[in-house]
Amino acid sequence: MTKKEKYSEFFNQHNDICIFSSPWWLDATAGAENWDVILVERDGDIVATFPYVLKRGRFGNHIGMPMLTQKLGPYIVYGEEQLNEYKRIEYENGIFAAIISELPDFALFNVNFDISYRNWLEFYWNGFKQTSKYTYRIENLQTSDWFELFEKSKRKKVRKGEKAFEFRQDLSADEFYDCFAEVIEGRNDEVSYSKDFFCKLYNVIYEHKAGKTFYCADNETGEVAAIKFIVWDSSTAYDIIGMRPKKYNSSGSTEFLTYKCVEYVAGFVNCFDFEGSMIKGVEDAYRGYGTRQTEYFNISKDSRLIIPLLKDFRNIVMKLIKK
Repeated sequence: MTKKEKYSEFFNQHNDICIFSSPWWLDATAGAENWDVILVERDGDIVATFPYVLKRGRFGNHIGMPMLTQKLGPYIVYGEEQLNEYKRIEYENGIFAAIISELPDFALFNVNFDISYRNWLEFYWNGFKQTSKYTYRIENLQTSDWFELFEKSKRKKVRKGEKAFEFRQDLSADEFYDCFAEVIEGRNDEVSYSKDFFCKLYNVIYEHKAGKTFYCADNETGEVAAIKFIVWDSSTAYDIIGMRPKKYNSSGSTEFLTYKCVEYVAGFVNCFDFEGSMIKGVEDAYRGYGTRQTEYFNISKDSRLIIPLLKDFRNIVMKLIKK
């Protein structure tokens, strides 16, 4: 049995592993030939996994994140003995040391870890760096009155949207992508992934019943007024794509659609993750939904020899200019 086969079997036995670490997600977003996995075993049992994506870069291999993927990194199986803080950290340090020793040669490493992992000391001791990032999450969906946590202006727009739009599901892959691309191109920008890429991901998500496209239609014209692509695992739904045409900017379409999407997933998950953002205007919008700002770690290491050489060259040039 290959490592990937063992990992697939392990993944199917642990339903708390994030969707972004699933073998089929990685096949769709990175390509089956572009990812691998490190398995840490103790006494014949897998106690930790570390799937990673390896890209061929100009100055060497790059271990990074595939498109539309919020996080990867480790998954660790804990036992009762790790309930003790001292033992847990010791255990994690050992796991991470084993993972680091198995990483392939790379020039650049840049991976977002799951929010549950707070200990990155072993990576620090091995020359890696950490940057805090933030996502925004509505939590306790099944036990709280989450709509009341929305800011007053958000609730008002939801009510406005209820009168103007109809909530719908399952916009086709072609229609969704075309709508998204039209809005992006209208902003003099371009979509960062192809239609083929999106359709492949769409199909595998629907095949595994792990997500849906949602949209709202204008009651008068039937036009699409906002779209979202939501994916989920056993605990969390992730808002991976969302957009609205410019003409609906102040219509309440996005707020209404967000409310209906959260209402939909609250039937089977306990958390809705907006997937960011670190962008100021977007952060403010997400915060208005009564979310909790949640930190996660970006772990990186730059081993490209060309970088310090370029810096030295720049310093020499700057000194000559000053002279």
